[in-house]
Amino acid sequence: MAAASSSRSRGVTGVRSTKGLFFIFTLLCVVCLATALTEDELVKHRKTFEKGQQMFDEVKANMKVHQAMVTQLMMENDAQSEEIKDLEQANRKVHQAMVTQLMMANDAQSEEIKDLEQANRKIRQEINKRLVTIDELHASMNRRELMQEEWKKKIKILEEYHSEL
Repeated sequence: MAAASSSRSRGVTGVRSTKGLFFIFTLLCVVCLATALTEDELVKHRKTFEKGQQMFDEVKANMKVHQAMVTQLMMENDAQSEEIKDLEQANRKVHQAMVTQLMMANDAQSEEIKDLEQANRKIRQEINKRLVTIDELHASMNRRELMQEEWKKKIKILEEYHSEL
C-alpha cells in the first residue's frame, strides 16, 4: 500500500503528466499565434513597401519630365536672349544710319524689346522657381530612398524572425 501511495504522489515535485501536456500545448499555441501575427505583419509591410516603391517611381518619372521641361524652357529663354541682343544691335545700326526717319520705328522696336525683356525676366523667374522645386524633389527623393532602405532592412529582419519561428 505504501508503494502504491508513493507512486501516486510522484515524489517531491508533484507534477502530473497532464500538467506537462497542458504546458506543451500552451507553448505550441503561443508559438503558432506569434507566427501567424508576424506573417500578417510581414505581408502588411510588404504591401506598404510596394505602394511606396510605386509612388517613388511615379515621382521619379514626373521629375524627369519636369526637368526636361525646365531644360526646354532654358533653351527657349537663351534663344530669346539672343534674339533680344540681335534686335538691339539691329536697332543701333539702323538708328545710327537714319536717326530722324526711323524715330517712330525705333520707339516701336524699343517697346518690343522692353516687352521681350520683361517676358525674359518672367521666364527666368519661373525657371528659378522650377529649379528650387527640382532641388526640393531631389531632397525628397533622397529622404524616400533612405526610408526605403530602412523598410528593406525591417522586412529582412521580419523575414529572418519569421523563418526562425
